Amino acid sequence: TTATPTWAAAGSTTNTLTASALTADTWFRALVTNGACKDFTLPVKITVSKSAKAGVTTSAASVCSGGDITFTSAAYTGTSIKWQVSTTSTTTGFSDISGATTASYNMTGVNYTPLSKFYVRSVVTSGSCTSAFSAVKTITVNPLSVAGTVKGGGTICSGSNGTLSVAGNTGTIQWQSSANGTDFVN
Repeated sequence: TTATPTWAAAGSTTNTLTASALTADTWFRALVTNGACKDFTLPVKITVSKSAKAGVTTSAASVCSGGDITFTSAAYTGTSIKWQVSTTSTTTGFSDISGATTASYNMTGVNYTPLSKFYVRSVVTSGSCTSAFSAVKTITVNPLSVAGTVKGGGTICSGSNGTLSVAGNTGTIQWQSSANGTDFVN
């Protein structure tokens, strides 16, 4: 279905018309008169693209080295979106992430060793309008946890103290206990 054009009443009588401050698609034509004779040019349409709006990037604030993290851009406005990453700072060094061109992007196998942080943003475009950049999201890359080995245990008398220790671990320890060896609590 073709929409019926609405004609802009520009009132210009020169060979050139500057259609300024357009906020909606608008059709234009020229009426050319010579004495009592008149003729119209074929109409042309100026399509107005809405300004790009980057929206808000959501994701976890950290990821385990080698793990996966999903970035989502909420409430963006535009015709295309892409994701960029920087390993140097929140303001420089950004490059496009290959294949990351949807509102939600799952980055798999994150490994920015030996870095502990990286930075992500979305770039939204709308036609030929200026691109909009989301706020930069800082992601901390945590080294993998290593459980290590528990030493101690064995048999003790009821009411006595048992001493346990962990060796060879990486990360913060939270001891847990279980009466049945299956259901553990902190």
